[in-house]
Amino acid sequence: MIRLSRIFRHFLFPVGCMLAGLALAGCSPVGLVIGAGASVANTATEDRGLDGASSDTMIDSTVRGALGREGYGYFSDVNVTVRERRVLLSGFVRSENDRKKLVEAASKSDGVAEVIDALRVGPSPEMSDSARDKLIEQEISAGLLFDGNVKSNNYIAESSQRVVFLMGVAQSQAELNRVIARARNTDFVRAVFSFVLMKNDPKRVGPNETVTSVTITRPQGIPGPLVRSESASPAAKENR
Repeated sequence: MIRLSRIFRHFLFPVGCMLAGLALAGCSPVGLVIGAGASVANTATEDRGLDGASSDTMIDSTVRGALGREGYGYFSDVNVTVRERRVLLSGFVRSENDRKKLVEAASKSDGVAEVIDALRVGPSPEMSDSARDKLIEQEISAGLLFDGNVKSNNYIAESSQRVVFLMGVAQSQAELNRVIARARNTDFVRAVFSFVLMKNDPKRVGPNETVTSVTITRPQGIPGPLVRSESASPAAKENR
C-alpha cells in the first residue's frame, strides 16, 4: 500500500527542494553541470571513494527490490541506508513476522556484508512526522557541513519518527563525539543511535572484498512509535 507520508518524504519534499534550488541557480546549464561535478567531487573525497559509493548504490537498489517483493516497496514505511556494504533498515512494519522477513531478504541480497535491523512494529507515520524527519536530517547535515572539525561527507543521518540513526566513517573518536552531539542537540530529536565505524576499524569492507557471511545486528532500546501527544514537543534524548 502506498503511503501519502512516504510520497511526501521521498518525492514531493525532495522535488520541491530541487526546484527551489534550480530557481535560485537560474536553471542554467552551467549551473547544472557545476552542481553535478561538485556532487561527484564530493563523493570522491569520501573515505569509501567512488568505487565504494557505486557499490553501495547497486546494493541499495538490490535491497529495495528484495523488500519490494516482500510487499515493502519504495513508498513503504521502511528506510534503506547503505554505507560500505552495511545496510541499515529503519522505519515501521506491520508485524514481527514482516520484520524478520525483510531482514532475511536484505541479508540475502548480493554484496551485503551486514544488516542493521532498526525496524519497529507500528502504524504508518503521519505526513507531519515525515516532514519533521526530513527537516531533522537536513539540519544535522547542514550543521556537520559547516563544522570545520568534521569530515561531513563521510556521514549520513536517517531520522525515523525523530529517532536518528547515524552511519558512516569517523576519523577519530573526538570527531564522532561532535557528530553525535550535533544530532542530539537538534530540536525534536528523541534519541540518537550511532552505527559509525572508525577509519581503521577492521569491520570496514571494501567494494571488492569477499564476504563469507552476513552479520545481522539488532540494536536494543530503540523508542517505540510516537504517541500523538509527543509529536509537537521535544522529548528526553538518548544516545547509543
